[in-house]
Amino acid sequence: MFFIGMIYQFNSDQGTGLIMSSDGETKEFSVDNWTDESQTPYIGLQVLYEYTDNTTKIRVATESEKSEDKLRQQRQREAANTQPVVESPTMPSDNKSHDAIKSVDEQIQFYKDEGFNLINDIDENGLRKARLRRYVMGEFAEVLIECKDNDITVTKTLNGQKVD
Repeated sequence: MFFIGMIYQFNSDQGTGLIMSSDGETKEFSVDNWTDESQTPYIGLQVLYEYTDNTTKIRVATESEKSEDKLRQQRQREAANTQPVVESPTMPSDNKSHDAIKSVDEQIQFYKDEGFNLINDIDENGLRKARLRRYVMGEFAEVLIECKDNDITVTKTLNGQKVD
């Protein structure tokens, strides 16, 4: 099996990172899995992640592979009769209707409506954390919603960089 994804976390000191696929799934990797001698891993790099039960190989994705993956995604959407993925993963604008959102559940629904996938939603000792992600051909976005004592904080990143 294989998929095209993007490196969205990478620690060069430890040689480990995370790759996000277009459906929001994440896979861990290490430089031991890296097979591309022409390029070293870095955040934002589109890669081909190939795996079997015993082996994982990661390398830079070719333009042809990226195009094939985009067509595959389109066919899957058509087969599922779903809405197409937005072509730009830029963060939703913080408009007045978004500012009026008062609960974590409303925040989650707002971002899901914007095409984000809910990755996790946990409550630990009164601190609720919800993480959502969206990947669109070449860029990824992540939203972390935290709530403690009805105080909601939303942290957004685009291609690994925090945005306002």
